[in-house]
Parts: sequence; structure tokens; C-alpha cells
Amino acid sequence: MPVKRTIQQLLQQAIVHGSRSTVLRPLGWLVGILATLVLAAMRFQAATWICVLIAVTHGFGVLLYLGAFVYCLLTDKEALRSERYCLQKLAIEKQLVQDALFGPQDPV
Repeated sequence: MPVKRTIQQLLQQAIVHGSRSTVLRPLGWLVGILATLVLAAMRFQAATWICVLIAVTHGFGVLLYLGAFVYCLLTDKEALRSERYCLQKLAIEKQLVQDALFGPQDPV
């Protein structure tokens, strides 16, 4: 039960925040999950074709991650920054006064 509760708390935090850290975060999760699957398949001595299939899928995920990183680096560097940073930068550029209770407000 503690594992289930921990997972529920993590999901609840993700829902409350409601923002991605960067554009690459979902791809990072994909690569991490596939790496875990590769290691688990090897550890539990799965059939060779399953290990190869998961490893190839993991390799494709890594290439996709690197390709997305290079694409964002060349076309839109702002996409590699966190959403929170971009929102704070926008508020500073627009000279908005920010309140902890009410969020951004018009300057006085």
C-alpha cells in the first residue's frame, strides 16, 4: 500500500502544478521507462526477441529525444526552458506586479 499511496501523491502533485517542466519532459519519461524495461527484460531473462524489440524501441526513443533537443535548440530555444521560467520572464517583460494570492496584476 505505501507504493500505491506514493504514486497517488506524485500524480496529485502533477495535476496541481499542471505544467510541463520543459518540452522534452515527456520524451525523457519515455526513455527512462524503456530503459527500465530493457534492464528488467535482461534481469528476468526474457526471450531474446523481446529484449531486442525493447532495446530497439529504447534506441528509437533516445534518437527521438536527441532529435527533438537539436530541433528545439536550432528553432526555438525558449521551448527548452521551463514553463515557469517563461511565465516569470513574460511577467517581468510586461512589468506586471505579482501577488502570491492573486497572481499577476496590472502595474500601479
